Amino acid sequence: MNEYEVLRTIYKVGHPISGIVSGYKWHELVDGFHSCQIEIETDLAFKAILPYQNLLDDYDYPVFRQELIPTLGTRLDMVVANYVNGTLYLSAKPSDVSAERIAQFKSFYRYIEGLKVGNVITGRVKKAMPCGIFVDLQSPYPGLIDIGHTDFNLGKKLPYDNSKWPQEDELITCIITYFRLHNMQVGLGWSTD
Repeated sequence: MNEYEVLRTIYKVGHPISGIVSGYKWHELVDGFHSCQIEIETDLAFKAILPYQNLLDDYDYPVFRQELIPTLGTRLDMVVANYVNGTLYLSAKPSDVSAERIAQFKSFYRYIEGLKVGNVITGRVKKAMPCGIFVDLQSPYPGLIDIGHTDFNLGKKLPYDNSKWPQEDELITCIITYFRLHNMQVGLGWSTD
């Protein structure tokens, strides 16, 4: 199972996890900037890490404040932020662990359970941006035809000349290509059929 499928079906982005601080990996980065990955002991099948920058909403790079690092044995409430190379990356940011944010992610996952990659869907162009086209799918979650994700896009590539893109308020046909889990969006490909 690939990393995307783990985040979509097993350890979902935004879902709560509790664990105990079990260790640290300290890093010295450029120009004397320090950081830390906090090792978390959980009952999960994968190694779990809480990166230093996922402790606060107002992460102040490059300022490192060691007093923010929780002590060994501290129990933390967190959420899944990512999964890479067999490691779950967690977040303890207050905005991420709020009941409202967790409910938003649960609602998004319920919504995408009814959708399948490869399905054709109709939507209205909401806004064209340099990154692609945002599409209103008549749901709480927008669709995005992302100009940067063309290698697995099941639809037609957007032309390099964005003046040839579908225009705002235009009704278009799209193909569901993936789910943008972190952003709670539906990844789309443009279909001209």
